[in-house]
Amino acid sequence: HGMQARLQHEYELRADLAAPWAVQALDWFMTDAYTILVQQDPGGELLENLLGTPMPLPLFFRLACGMARAVGGLHGQEIVHKEIQPAHMLLDLASGQTHLLGFGNAALGDDRGLMFFVYGVILFWFEPGGKLRESFVDAVGRRHRRRDNERRSRFVN
Repeated sequence: HGMQARLQHEYELRADLAAPWAVQALDWFMTDAYTILVQQDPGGELLENLLGTPMPLPLFFRLACGMARAVGGLHGQEIVHKEIQPAHMLLDLASGQTHLLGFGNAALGDDRGLMFFVYGVILFWFEPGGKLRESFVDAVGRRHRRRDNERRSRFVN
């Protein structure tokens, strides 16, 4: 998918994504130079900006619960995101609520006959000194750790 197709697809999914765990698409249009997807701004902080920084345990658990609720809501509606990663999780640090974004490659399970299964798990943990880290453990137990110099993860849900 090119960027234009991804943005259009995300806009077309707006009725399916009308949920408290999704950043809402409000409008989509093209100019001569750009394709633009207008989205709500629920506020919050991208998870990718929090990685590698010290975090108190109560905040960690509040955010972890919010992320679990968001992904559970997504999968409860039989939507496969295909690109769950820290850059696509917007977190409210006070409440823990998570809004997911980046649905340009998402698929609806009921429309495409997709089977849901657990391929792997993203793990978040604290290193000594309180730095938050992440890795992905796939279905056969291989661990894929994000290096500090990588800007974005390539983990897929």
